[in-house]
Amino acid sequence: MINRLVFENLRHRKLRTCLTALSIGFQVTMILTIVGLSRGMLQDSANRARGVGADIWIKSPDASIVNVGSSLGSMVMPGTMLYGSTKASLEYLTRAWAYQLAADRIRVNCVAPGVIDTPIHATYSDDLTATYADLARRVPMGRMGTPEEVAEWIWIVISPSTSWSTGNVIHVDGGHVLGIPETAGG
Repeated sequence: MINRLVFENLRHRKLRTCLTALSIGFQVTMILTIVGLSRGMLQDSANRARGVGADIWIKSPDASIVNVGSSLGSMVMPGTMLYGSTKASLEYLTRAWAYQLAADRIRVNCVAPGVIDTPIHATYSDDLTATYADLARRVPMGRMGTPEEVAEWIWIVISPSTSWSTGNVIHVDGGHVLGIPETAGG
């Protein structure tokens, strides 16, 4: 979750406590979503998450929560069932919170990156150059994204100039969510 209020008041103890509680509430909500408990229990979870520290968020005229998902939350690919389903759950949670918090003028959106050039790829690859080339060929724009490109979209989404936007999933993925290019076997 990112908010202008967070950046301006990060050292404020009450805010840190609030963000910790929101994070815990989010983790509990994700667990409940994945386990598939009843709608009533999920609604109760959302109401509890809404109540945790909502007064701090309401005080900000630019209150905005940005969840960071993945393009795999909107597509199906072999070997990504668990990861993709948790990211799909996050997309739903984004829309549900957007609806739930709209009356308090708290915007909730999701930025869903695709294949990003980060150190995580070195954890499973012996030949990083070949891995990066393979990942890039699977993206319609022919390259991996950068963390800076994702961060730029997060800043755009929390900007007051986008104050009419809530409940959206913004794919920052070079077209990855559209499918693997034909040249790469798609």
